[in-house]
Amino acid sequence: MNTPNEPPKEDRRVRYTKMVLRESLLELMAEKPLAKITPTELCRRADVNRNTFYRHYRTPEDVLQETEDELYRQVRQHIETTNPATPEAGLKAIMDTIKENQRFFTVLLSPNGNKAFIYRVIMVGREYLASDYNIPLNEEVTSEQDQLFLFIVNGFIAVLQNWIASGMKQSTAEMAHLLSALSKACLGATEKK
Repeated sequence: MNTPNEPPKEDRRVRYTKMVLRESLLELMAEKPLAKITPTELCRRADVNRNTFYRHYRTPEDVLQETEDELYRQVRQHIETTNPATPEAGLKAIMDTIKENQRFFTVLLSPNGNKAFIYRVIMVGREYLASDYNIPLNEEVTSEQDQLFLFIVNGFIAVLQNWIASGMKQSTAEMAHLLSALSKACLGATEKK
């Protein structure tokens, strides 16, 4: 039985079709922007009939959105289940998710990636930092503290891009420790004012 937040179970053929469409979309996005990818081109690359594609999706953007939503849920779940006393463990879980989905994040963080998804991740990171350091957030990003959160989270993204581009040589634990230390250093610097 599925829980309310869990998507309904799909049969093996549907999961396979969606997987090959997702993989083919990533291949195409490595070559060109999503806006230039047509359903026909995606179906040809995936070796999937267009009728089958339209049974599950309307556009290639829908394929990407479903993938992003799934990864977003995973990242959110890691944040929500993290013990506030050990925020580095939550970062490690997020880094594990990124490593497990390296190919997707490589494309997503490339110039052809979806900026809206990156923004969603930035906002989750902002919430995570605020809860980790018990700092209230404003609705609008206007305060100095909010600007600092955006600075840190965008720095995280730059570090992640570099980590992915360099072949993920550091372990996820090392990266979590580094990101934790960097955020503490930035937040600590503002407390000294």
